[in-house]
Amino acid sequence: MSTLEGFFAPEGGARLLPRPEARSPWSADMLHGRLLAGLAARAVDLHHADGGFRPARLPLDLFRSPPMEPVEVAHERIRDGGRVRVVECDLHVGGRHAARTTVVLLRTGDHPPGRVWNRTAWDVPPPEEVAAPTGPSVSSMEIRAIDGRGMGSPTQRQVWLRDTRPLVDGESLSPFVRAAVAADLASPLGNSSDEGLAFINADITLYLGRPPAGEWIGLEVGAHVAADGVAVTRSDLFDRDGSFGFTDVCAVANTPMARMPPPPQG
Repeated sequence: MSTLEGFFAPEGGARLLPRPEARSPWSADMLHGRLLAGLAARAVDLHHADGGFRPARLPLDLFRSPPMEPVEVAHERIRDGGRVRVVECDLHVGGRHAARTTVVLLRTGDHPPGRVWNRTAWDVPPPEEVAAPTGPSVSSMEIRAIDGRGMGSPTQRQVWLRDTRPLVDGESLSPFVRAAVAADLASPLGNSSDEGLAFINADITLYLGRPPAGEWIGLEVGAHVAADGVAVTRSDLFDRDGSFGFTDVCAVANTPMARMPPPPQG
């Protein structure tokens, strides 16, 4: 696994202390919302993804801009049926309620016979054949735009991305956590224009038909609708084997994002 420090360091009990790399590109004093999705996924992986149950949906509601302060994740299994398990997670940052998710896990089993239309082919070059970014990333995420179809492109956006830093010290990113921390990119990828990014998302909803394989995740903006300072965006998620899920976000107009220097390297 990576020798880098995680975005968070355990601080005793359930508290996790963010490092500078965990900041949002919106502000040096703001924790990146995508990492809250990752911490919720981590809690579900550690305590609830057993007995053949696999996460299928993670809808994260972001109540406020989280400060760069310790995070605590409280989780409770509110349904434990034969085929459906539901876990509620509340995330507090600096002692204030910042986000909530109700994760749905489904029991795996024999797959029914029959053919159903499915978009499995993604006709793009593999990540190693796409030009690597030339500048540092403020979020320690490597983003490779396919044929220049990155943020602000006038065409449909397509990127490969991967996280090179652990979420928490000493822990490898599980497939569920890796997908959760990537899902937030649907908002800036879908909402950025030729004049920059002026929308900030209020939620993330991740759907997984299967876990992603490998460290690279592909995002392709599939739909975008916006009016009166409100926007909704959907992206398809891919790995090298094809489609594995979707991510939806809603966003509200915000003061355009300013360019920030990269955080100190750990």
